[in-house]
This record gives sequence, C-alpha cells and structure tokens, in this order.
Amino acid sequence: MIEIVYDKTTAEKNGKNEIHYKMPKNIRQIGNAPDKKKIYIEDYVMTYLKKSPSGEDNVKYGVLLGDVKRAKGNVYIFVKGMVEVRDVIENSIIFNDDIWSGIYKDIKQFFEQLNIVGWYVSVPYRVSEDMNGIKKIHLDNFAGNDKVCFLKDRAENEEGFYSYEQSGLERQQGYYIYYEKNEKMKKYVKNLKHNNI
Repeated sequence: MIEIVYDKTTAEKNGKNEIHYKMPKNIRQIGNAPDKKKIYIEDYVMTYLKKSPSGEDNVKYGVLLGDVKRAKGNVYIFVKGMVEVRDVIENSIIFNDDIWSGIYKDIKQFFEQLNIVGWYVSVPYRVSEDMNGIKKIHLDNFAGNDKVCFLKDRAENEEGFYSYEQSGLERQQGYYIYYEKNEKMKKYVKNLKHNNI
C-alpha cells in the first residue's frame, strides 16, 4: 500500500507543499528502472496480464488502472488494477464507443477510485511488425507522458512496458512489481471467470 504523508513542518520551512510517499515495502525490480519515470505494478495485476487468452491466436487487451504521483522531479506510475475488453471485435485492437462504454461500466463497478494510467495488449504475432498501429492506438486513446502500455508478444515470448517519449513509443528499461492484498482485482477476476471471459 502506498502511504502519502504531508510534512507540514518541511512545507512551512520551504514555503511550499511537499508530499512524501512511502513506497511499498515488498517490491521486486525487473530490469533497470529509469530514474525519472518509475512504473510500479501490483503482482496480481501482472499475473493476470501475463495469462494468455483462451485461444492461442486471440488478442487480449484492455486498460491499466491506478494512480500517478510526482515527487522530487520524478513520476511514479502505480498500476493497481486492469479492465479487459470483453467483446473483442474480429480479433482486432479497437477502442470505439461501445468498447469504452464496457470499460467504464467495469471501472465504475470494480475500480471506482482508480484512474486510467494506460493500456495493455497481448498478441499472438510479432509486435515489431505492428508498432505503427500500436503507436497510433496509444496516441489516439492514451496520449500524455504519464500513460504507459504493457505489450506482450507471444510469438517472441517478450513483454515490457512502453511509454511515449519525444521520439515515439519507447520500451522502458525496467519496472517494479509490488505485493499487497488486492481484493478489488480478485473480485474483478472472479467476475470474469464467472462470466466465462
């Protein structure tokens, strides 16, 4: 759990409101996480993202939910939940009005306090062959420096976080997995299983 602490004494001394974040205690670093932008993803969310869809040729995608915090010039993106697109159209990655309606319905039911911090996609083909399409989807639906994309390329068995930088959608060198009780996510996954999704 991330605890936000407002330090009144420091704020009064410096003449500004400083907020300090108590980071999760139980974390695991994957790769070399960059200095300025740090991505933290809850373990149960990561476990579900890595799970392959029912058919090996199927596409699986949806949105990532959590919070973005800023402190001392750094950006911290905390992924605490996800919502999967339930009605995949022609095995394609599409974010139209009907898809967004379903996503917002699930967010309201299961993750009302969380914000969209990005999206994810798991594909049975080489992601490198469709990076222009992935970049377009990202810019059209998840614009901004604080939005991330988790890509899983099942053909090459590769996965990682991407973020939009000045030169385009770039793979991040690393991220952190943290561990905590995630009852909202467990309830959401149970609902997915119950509805055979």
